[in-house]
Amino acid sequence: VKYSISCIVLLTAITLNVINFGKFSRDKETLHDIHAIEHIISHNDIILIPNSLSDEYSLHEYFSRYFDVKLSTQENANKYMLFPKDENPNDYQWFSKYQKVDISTKKYDFFELKIEN
Repeated sequence: VKYSISCIVLLTAITLNVINFGKFSRDKETLHDIHAIEHIISHNDIILIPNSLSDEYSLHEYFSRYFDVKLSTQENANKYMLFPKDENPNDYQWFSKYQKVDISTKKYDFFELKIEN
C-alpha cells in the first residue's frame, strides 16, 4: 500500500510535467512584454527602471537570461527606460528625456531616449 501511493504520486507528477512541458503561466504578462521589447534592444544594453522595480528579481533575471541586458535605477543617459503602466512616470525628473515606444505591451511601458537636434 505504501509503495502504490508513492507510485501514483510519482506517475501523476511525471504526467503533469509532460503535459505542461514548454508552457508557462507564471509571469505571463511580463514575458509577453519582454519579448515585445526584444526587437528594439541590443545585448549588453542597460535599461533604466524606477525604484519600484528594483526588487522584482524575476524581471531582472528574464532580461539577463534572454538578452544579457541589465536593469538599473541609476540614470546614466540610458538609451531605454521601462516603467510599470500603473505608475506615474512624471514623478521622476529624468522622465522628460524619454519618449514612449509604440509597441504592444501589457504590464510595462517602454521608452527610448529622445534624439536631441
